[in-house]
Amino acid sequence: LPNYVAHEGTLTPPDVPVHVEDFELHIDVAACAAPGYAPDYDIYFDWEANDGGFVSGGENSSWAWGVITSGPGAAHSGTKGIATNPSGTYNNNEKSWMVSPAMDLTAYGSNSAIIEFWQYIYTESATYTWDQVTVQVTKDGGTTWLPVFGPTQRQDTGWSKVTLVLDPSYNVADFQIRFYFKSDYSGVRDGWYIDDL
Repeated sequence: LPNYVAHEGTLTPPDVPVHVEDFELHIDVAACAAPGYAPDYDIYFDWEANDGGFVSGGENSSWAWGVITSGPGAAHSGTKGIATNPSGTYNNNEKSWMVSPAMDLTAYGSNSAIIEFWQYIYTESATYTWDQVTVQVTKDGGTTWLPVFGPTQRQDTGWSKVTLVLDPSYNVADFQIRFYFKSDYSGVRDGWYIDDL
């Protein structure tokens, strides 16, 4: 079945007439479409069919939606995601972002909304702050943005999961999340890749 991890083993028939052996099935839950295994999220972006309403902006932006072939070499699930450049390096002198459409979180009341996504980051340096990534959120339609992850610079070797717990004051009708990227005037790398938000 699609998204089930293959398991192979050798079964040696015993001398007794009936033998039972259990095999554990491992599933890529984020990608599996088998009944009962779809991700249980109120809002979900896998970016396979389209850009999900995310829009790039800022200065010298390299942000785009598409098939991920650079950086980690493939999307976390499926083939597509959003990235500073899904098929190459980011630009010098960026102060850019990819911002979500407005989402209505008012139904959560006094409960905390949780944002989860997978990312791969490869900036010019893992130590120096020349190029950095920041996750920002807004509860006033984009007038003000609060950082909830970063700023940070890294050189990842694979996808990693990020979980952010928001204060209930963000349960507004026009909540947005923004992936903000900045680079300096020299030295570009693969950049920032986001999938399965």
